[in-house]
Order: sequence, then structure tokens, then C-alpha cells
Amino acid sequence: MTADSATYLPKAIPLQQGLEARIELIPMPTKADSGRYRPAPNTDIQVSLFRGEQLVERRRWDSIISGEETVQLADGTVLGPDDIDDLDRFGWDQMLDYGMIPNAFVP
Repeated sequence: MTADSATYLPKAIPLQQGLEARIELIPMPTKADSGRYRPAPNTDIQVSLFRGEQLVERRRWDSIISGEETVQLADGTVLGPDDIDDLDRFGWDQMLDYGMIPNAFVP
């Protein structure tokens, strides 16, 4: 899986420390005749974190957006509060376009 895979949402989210986050919705929501997207009720949100073209780690959305102030990745990189806030904010900007609606709010 590369940073330009067709399964990712269109916009990468730049984070600190040279990281870039790409979001996948599995299964990808389908567009209805009305032009609106209809996500499946069991849609899984995955986040792939890249440094350049190198995949650092792939995780579930809720393991990052969990209410914790920091998240440590497999390579030892620590996502700080600004990274987590950026991922949350810019991630939802894109997911809302695909019909995804938050159903839980994390403090």
C-alpha cells in the first residue's frame, strides 16, 4: 500500500515530524442516485501514517482519536495534541463529504 493508493480519501493530512495521514473508509461509501453518499452502518475508519512513501503504521481511527493526549507509533514517533487535533478536524472535513457523521464525541 502506497501513499497514493486509490483506496484513500482524496486529501492527505500533513502532520508534524514529516508525517502524513491518509484515511480509508472500509467499505467505501457508495453514491446514491441523489448524488449523496450512503456509508454502510459498519464502516471501518483506518488511518495510514506515512513518512514520505514509507508506511509507518496503519491503525483504526478510534485508536488515535481516543481522548488521549499523545499516541505512540510503532517506530517510536509520538503524535502530540496538535497532530491528533489536526487529524480529527481535517479528517472529519473529508469524511463528512462521504456521508460519515460522528456518533461519539471524545473529550
